Amino acid sequence: MRNLTKIVLLLLCLGLLCLPVSAVSGAESVQATAVAEEDGSCYVTLRFQLRLEQEEKLSLPLPAEAREVRLNGRYKTPSAQGTGLVLSLPKLGAGVHTVEVSFRLKNAVSEKNGALWLQVPLLTGFAYPVENFSCSVTLPTAPKEQPGFISGYYGESIASQLQVQVQGNVVSCVSTAVLKDQETLTLQCRGDREMFPRYSGAQPLLSGWETAMAALLAVAAVYYLAALLPVIPRRVRAFGPPDGLAAGDLGTCLTGCGMDLTMMVFSWAQLGYLTILTDGRNEVYLQRRMEMGSERSDFENKCFRALFGSKQQINGCGLHYALLCRKMATKSPLLRQIYRSRSGNPRIVRVLGIAAGACCGAALSQGVYTAGAGTFFL
Repeated sequence: MRNLTKIVLLLLCLGLLCLPVSAVSGAESVQATAVAEEDGSCYVTLRFQLRLEQEEKLSLPLPAEAREVRLNGRYKTPSAQGTGLVLSLPKLGAGVHTVEVSFRLKNAVSEKNGALWLQVPLLTGFAYPVENFSCSVTLPTAPKEQPGFISGYYGESIASQLQVQVQGNVVSCVSTAVLKDQETLTLQCRGDREMFPRYSGAQPLLSGWETAMAALLAVAAVYYLAALLPVIPRRVRAFGPPDGLAAGDLGTCLTGCGMDLTMMVFSWAQLGYLTILTDGRNEVYLQRRMEMGSERSDFENKCFRALFGSKQQINGCGLHYALLCRKMATKSPLLRQIYRSRSGNPRIVRVLGIAAGACCGAALSQGVYTAGAGTFFL
C-alpha cells in the first residue's frame, strides 16, 4: 500500500511538471514627460519599458486631441477608435522592448468658472499593468495650488499611491504601487492668466488671416467667371493651341500677362522651325532649320527674327535669350482681342490673388495656418 502511494505521488508530480505555464507580460516601467506652453498647448512623451513573454502586436491608446504623433522619433498616423485614437505598433517578439511615443495637445487648457485648468493625460488605457510609473510635467510658471491626479479606477484617491513633488514649475511623481491594466491617469492643475498669458480660448476652425485669404480667393474666382471668362468652360481634347492663338499667348489669355518666349520656342520646335540641342556642359542651343513665313502671325515673325537675327544658332542659356524673354513678357498683342473693353480687368484678379498670398504668409508667420492653399491666378 505504501509503494502504491509513492507511485501515485510520483505520477502527480510528473503530470504537474508537464503542464504549460501561462506567460505574463507587462510594463516594467512607464516614464511620462510633458511640457506645457503659455498658449495652452502641451507636448507629451511616453517611454514604455515592455516585457513580453511571447510575440505580440500591441496598440497604444492616445487622447483624441493628440496631434503630430511620433513613434520612436518617426511620424505615424493613428486610427480613430471610439472616443480616442489608437496607435498600432509593429509586431514585437518575446523579450524586453523600449517604445517611445510623443504627441502634441493643441489645447490642453480649459476655462471653468473663470479659472483655467490644465489637464495632461499621462496614461489613456494602456493594456498591461504598470509596475513602475514616473512622470515629470513642466509648467510655464510655478503653480499656486497643489496639482492633483485623477485615475480611471480610483479617482482622486490615487494620490495615496503616488509620491508627488513640486519644485518650482516642475511637477513630478512616482508610483508606490503597481498600476492596473487599462488604467487612465491625468494631471490636473489650476492656473491663471499669468501662467497662460497667450491662451485665447477655443481656437476657431479658420483664423482671421485664413478667413480673409479664403474670401479673397472666392471673390477672385467669382469675378473671373462672371467678367472675364468668355464662355462656359468645357473639356476639349486638343493637342495644340486654338486657331489664331500661339503657345506664348496662353498666359495672356488666362491672366492678361505678357508673352512667354519659351513656350513659343517649344511650339516652333514642334512645327519644325528650329531644333533644340544640348551639349555635355548642360548648355542648351537653338538651331534654325527654316525661315518663318506668312503662315505665322506678324508678331511671331518679329520674335523669330529678333531671336536669331543673322545667326543660325544661338545659346538658349545666354544673355541675349534672357533679355529677349524679359522684353517679350512686357508685350501682350492679343490683350484687346481677348478682353473686350466692356469686360472686366484681368489685373483685378491678379491683385486679389496677390492679396490672398499675403494673407497666407501672415497666417504662416503667426503659426496658425492649418489649411493648404496654392497659388491662385498669380
